[in-house]
Amino acid sequence: MNDRILIDSHIFIWYLYEPENLSQPIKDAILNAKERYISTASIWELILKYKKSKLMYDPVDMLKSYKFAGLKLLNISEAHLNILLNIELPHKDPFDEILIAQATAESMSLLTADTLLIKSPYQTIDARV
Repeated sequence: MNDRILIDSHIFIWYLYEPENLSQPIKDAILNAKERYISTASIWELILKYKKSKLMYDPVDMLKSYKFAGLKLLNISEAHLNILLNIELPHKDPFDEILIAQATAESMSLLTADTLLIKSPYQTIDARV
């Protein structure tokens, strides 16, 4: 298990609002990681979903809650953008691509329940267990 994790947007929602969707080993993995991050790209994605009425949780609350949940905010950097040029995912989701680029550049594991990401060659932690 990587000591540094980047939490995918749906895992972030589950962690804050729907913890029953996370198994105890995944909760432990989050709590035991030395560093836990949420990407600004994930927050942006969740804001877009909220504005389209596809998410019921208030993004203003999320922006306050990530710190209380022990997460750090990971901004998109030039190094992430350079890695992004080489990221190849079959489903071409721009949010997934930047998360993979960030995790790769920062030597982190991406904690996700997204099967397509889990099956990719990139470093992920399967949150479906």
